[in-house]
Amino acid sequence: MSIASAAPIAAPVVSALVPSTAPRLVFEVLGEPIPQGSMKPVNRPGQSYTQLVPDSPLLHPWRDRVRYAAMQAQGRHWEMIDGPVTLAAEFYVPKPKSRPKRRRTLPTTKPDLDKLVRAVGDALSAAGTYADDARVTDLLPRVRYAEPDPALALPWELPVPGVRIAVWELDAERSWDDAPLVPFGA
Repeated sequence: MSIASAAPIAAPVVSALVPSTAPRLVFEVLGEPIPQGSMKPVNRPGQSYTQLVPDSPLLHPWRDRVRYAAMQAQGRHWEMIDGPVTLAAEFYVPKPKSRPKRRRTLPTTKPDLDKLVRAVGDALSAAGTYADDARVTDLLPRVRYAEPDPALALPWELPVPGVRIAVWELDAERSWDDAPLVPFGA
């Protein structure tokens, strides 16, 4: 039994996955993105239980920066989104010295994209952007190297490490207009 199919594609693959409406929230946070990885158990003297703490001591300050930037962008009269949400997050990580200087390359090492998204999702939930990160039904993450050379960088990319975030409130009724993300046969 073959998993791959050589059948022609009947439905087009969506090239632009971004919703057609304007996002409710767009902002950026500068600084090296920190992934939200696993928790590690710590036994502290005098405690009768094991406490779980993040692997990285830099995680809480990073999430606080994202939360604060989201709250600033939301303004005082923000109404929390309580329905389905699309979250787009473009992460820009430092380019290692071992990577080519005169051409674009993509990150293929840590940090993991899903762990970067997890930290941002929890920070947005804490900021009151949406009721819970379970509201995110569509996710458009990307990780690229921060490219300070304007000759190599694309116009929308950050020249320094950070993240650019956009949040759309979705109308469940319009979800019937969806197109497939993965090509399928006739």
